[in-house]
Amino acid sequence: MYDSLFPSAFDHPLPASERITPFCTGNVADAMSSPAQIMSSQNNAMIKYRLTRKGERFRIRVRFVENPYPCNSLIMDYEGSVTISNYGMRRNCTIAVMTPAKLNVTSIRVGPQRDLFFKAGNPLFKDCKEEGAADYVEVRQGPQTEIETTELQTISNYCGRTSNTDSLRFVLPCESNAIRLVSSGAFTNQVTFTFDALNPEEASSECEA
Repeated sequence: MYDSLFPSAFDHPLPASERITPFCTGNVADAMSSPAQIMSSQNNAMIKYRLTRKGERFRIRVRFVENPYPCNSLIMDYEGSVTISNYGMRRNCTIAVMTPAKLNVTSIRVGPQRDLFFKAGNPLFKDCKEEGAADYVEVRQGPQTEIETTELQTISNYCGRTSNTDSLRFVLPCESNAIRLVSSGAFTNQVTFTFDALNPEEASSECEA
């Protein structure tokens, strides 16, 4: 997990070298007098640390800045409702749910309203990525140690525009799960989903990622 990034390099405009800021010091007084100040380039920030001697410690102060166009987020709650959007921009956005969960996609507006991919009378299409669509939403899952969501196993992908999504229900027994919205920038895409904890029978299912 130490070498993993969220979101992955495929889903972030900056290279890894500009996303990681190392900070270390052997002098506590120097660290206190000139603390590092870092501004996150996205809607979440990750702190990785290693303490090698007993008694070592560090302190972090966080100030949240309003982000009108959130894109990526790690969620460790057991239930919730989330809407993810590209806001008409060319970018990929991922919501990672870091716990086994039942996931229900309640609304999807991804890609054009009418297209050769969509069958007559069917506003929702599966396997859009395989058909060459540039806009689609993926459901992924994987082991607890994996936070680089593009490395997770893809369960399925969809595109279309409908709120009749009764068939888009997933039982995800793995520890790392993700909804990944891939957008070309040609459309304003939006996906809403809910998630909640598995019951004991569902939780006993084996993670097959």
